[in-house]
Order: sequence, then C-alpha cells, then structure tokens
Amino acid sequence: AAMREHYALLANQHVGRDPPRHVIDATGANLLCLDRVLALFPAARIVLVVRHPADQALAGLTALYAPSALTAQLLDPGDCLTLIDQINTVARSLGRALGDNLHVLRYETFLEEPRVALASVLKFLDVPARPRVKPKTPDVREGFPPGQWKHYWPVLREHRSTLEALCTASGYPFAPPE
Repeated sequence: AAMREHYALLANQHVGRDPPRHVIDATGANLLCLDRVLALFPAARIVLVVRHPADQALAGLTALYAPSALTAQLLDPGDCLTLIDQINTVARSLGRALGDNLHVLRYETFLEEPRVALASVLKFLDVPARPRVKPKTPDVREGFPPGQWKHYWPVLREHRSTLEALCTASGYPFAPPE
C-alpha cells in the first residue's frame, strides 16, 4: 500500500490530479516491468497495441527519436525481429495471465478507424469519452504508415523465414514483394 501511495504521489506531480484516476505508460519496453505494476495494482487494465512485425522491425531500425535502453541495441533487422519475437512471447503469456484485464489493439485498426478503436479502448478502461478533445498534430517521429516495409524488402529479405513465422504467430498476413 505504501508503494502504491508513493507511485500515486509521483504520478500526481506529472498529471496535476490528486490522485490520478488513470495512469498511462506508452513505453513498450515496460512490458518487462509489468509484474511490478500488477503487484502494485492487481486490478490494472492493460491495453497492448500490436503492429505488423515487418512494420515494427522497420520502425525499430529507423527510429527518429532518442532510443530507450532496449531499442538502442537494435542494430540490424535480425536484432529487431529477435526483440519482436521476445515481446510477442511475453504478450502471449500476458494474455493468458490477464484474461479480461487485457485489451489488444492493432495499430493498423487504430489508423483505419480511430474513432472505433478509441471507443473500444475507452469502454475497456471504463473511461467516458470526451468528444471535445482536439485531435493532436501529427508528429513526424511517428514513423512509417502500415505496409511501408514492402518498400524496404531488400533490407528484410534475408530474414524472410523469421518474419513469416512472426507474422503467422501474430495473425498478420505475410506477402512480400518478389
């Protein structure tokens, strides 16, 4: 309880609400700390955003922002695919452990139907929609749109079998240009 109160105090310093109703952490590498989050907040509801593995690998290689300790190690497509495979393994275990406290959202769905995707997330989190929220200005650091990986196929080609296995395991189509 003391750690939970300390966390709420720290979060309040950033969000200006005492105590914060919802805390969102959008750092994918924090999946590795999820056991501690769940120890502090056993009823936490987790939204996991997944992306086509090839697009995810390309994003890891071409990041236009300061890398985290985890992403700084992504030096080639093979490194990216290994990390994606490990994160997918953690995510599958997470899905089994969290059950109804996990909501998986495909990044592509969010881009195609943002209102529908956002409504599903808000419903899952039991957060009322605020229709007056202004759309954010696009950020150039957000990376490539879905499917761009096909334009970089020469860079990814040597990892074809790994990439195909990752796509199959995560339910994404794999149709590389030949």
